[in-house]
Amino acid sequence: MAVPTDRGFVVIRPDGAGTSTVLVCAGITDGRPGAVFASYGGVIVDVASDITLRDGPRGRYTLAVAEVFAVAGGVVAVRSPVTVAGMPS
Repeated sequence: MAVPTDRGFVVIRPDGAGTSTVLVCAGITDGRPGAVFASYGGVIVDVASDITLRDGPRGRYTLAVAEVFAVAGGVVAVRSPVTVAGMPS
């Protein structure tokens, strides 16, 4: 099982070559990322079905914090944060 490496709001920008750039940031204002702290370029994105994406000026973005991690084969997964009862999320 992959271990989440980044947690934040996510922007997915298609790069025109069948892959995307994924930005992980502290916040999103008007569909634009703010305080980007991680990026994954030239990847295939696997977004969980429970993640809501909205269209923005340069791609799509999450409405809530998500976990982002790399998996095999140049794929980056975007998942809902895992919470454990009694632990902060």
